[in-house]
Amino acid sequence: MSENELEKNMRKKDGRESLENSIKAEESHFLNNFYMRVLPENNNRWITMRDKEKKSGCWDKKQRDTIEHPEEHSDLWLNQKPKEFFETIDRVIEELDTDGEIKRTIDKLCNVSDYKERGEVQDALEEKLIPVFERLTAMGYTRNELTG
Repeated sequence: MSENELEKNMRKKDGRESLENSIKAEESHFLNNFYMRVLPENNNRWITMRDKEKKSGCWDKKQRDTIEHPEEHSDLWLNQKPKEFFETIDRVIEELDTDGEIKRTIDKLCNVSDYKERGEVQDALEEKLIPVFERLTAMGYTRNELTG
């Protein structure tokens, strides 16, 4: 199944296969760089999307005012500042991470030094983030806003 077909399936409201099943059926990493949006800024191992947004000078500016092609984005995303976008992601993680496993995996990924182990932790985190990704797309964010 191609990425376009997966996106079409995500948009169908009635009788659609869940996003989680679509992702698990897909061999590639459907969540792409979504994990980079959940990592905290100024951590030990990564320059995160939060770091990049803050350094760009756009942290407190609405997305609509800082991008070239607004027609490619959702109104939800366009009307938020990057700060608000990341706060939304954090809030959804907090709501869904009832056992603290997502947070522990994020912390582990930020501190692991072994390359092979880092890949394993990243894969584990991506699997744990599927419900977060589902919730955010249900709220109105597009796949590209979450992974691009």
